[in-house]
Amino acid sequence: MEETIKKSPLKLLRNVINNALNLKARVYQIFEHCDLPLHNNHDEQQIHSTTLVRKNKSVHKTNGRRKG
Repeated sequence: MEETIKKSPLKLLRNVINNALNLKARVYQIFEHCDLPLHNNHDEQQIHSTTLVRKNKSVHKTNGRRKG
């Protein structure tokens, strides 16, 4: 990222501004629905172990097929 800043700081700034403008409608929903949480960390933590088990099972099946 430092190389990008050295080469073209204005281009990087322009990209950041464009991304912010593209997300403007989504960000303003926060103000319309004050009771919504700003993050989903709690939900992500609840499904994390299940996701890891599923991922590990799929990797194990894939590796088993390669060997067999």
